[in-house]
Amino acid sequence: MERTGLHSRQFIETFRYTFSQSIDIECNDSVQVLNLVEGGQITIYSKTDAFPPFDVHYAETAIVPAAVGTYSIRPSGVSEGKKVMIIVASVR
Repeated sequence: MERTGLHSRQFIETFRYTFSQSIDIECNDSVQVLNLVEGGQITIYSKTDAFPPFDVHYAETAIVPAAVGTYSIRPSGVSEGKKVMIIVASVR
């Protein structure tokens, strides 16, 4: 995980995640907006079954409500086992 270049006074916080295995992301009481910027496909899973798993393809955007808490993302489809990169934005 890497914090990206937004100014500290802006109310939006962004992070870049690069991974090839499943990762968990905590919503921290904020809606999460994510975009797949490298790789072909990821699958997003709710840790509490708040929603069914869904796929996000390259350049697509997904929104995860704050109420979800923690969710998991893993490379899938043609990207399974390969490096993918996402940008996640949330309210500070």
